[in-house]
Amino acid sequence: MYCPNGVRIVDWYHAVERLWGLGREAFGERASEWVEKVKEWLWEGRVEEVVRECESEGVARTAEYFRERREQMDYPAFRKAGYPIGSGVAEGACKGRCKGRGQRWKSKGLEAILALRSAVMRNLPSRLTSPDEIGTLSSLIRMWRTELLKYEKRGPDWE
Repeated sequence: MYCPNGVRIVDWYHAVERLWGLGREAFGERASEWVEKVKEWLWEGRVEEVVRECESEGVARTAEYFRERREQMDYPAFRKAGYPIGSGVAEGACKGRCKGRGQRWKSKGLEAILALRSAVMRNLPSRLTSPDEIGTLSSLIRMWRTELLKYEKRGPDWE
């Protein structure tokens, strides 16, 4: 895992999508009532009840999904700690950092910029020790400069 000390949270909306999938399969047009009930349990952190309910509907794969991720679905604790439980915040930040409205970077340029930003954020330049590591960072900086010059002259590379 990239961030070993990070808090892992299953995106609320993705978890609810799983419930909707099971609800439609098991209840058809009556899915809404069932999903709302089980979604409330999930919101309250009653993941074991969600697992049992999924098992009672005979969908082991969905039950297993919730069972394996129950620690990552402690939504009351995450909300209390102030963590976002949806991925929209992170996705929006990525879009805002990587491009302007309507712009798209080509893979090479985007990878160079993200790798350089990641290295700087982790204070990597001050911890480089081997010539290979220094060479890698130098290559990233050269790629970043090249992409930045392209951007300044005519905008980002379009896919």
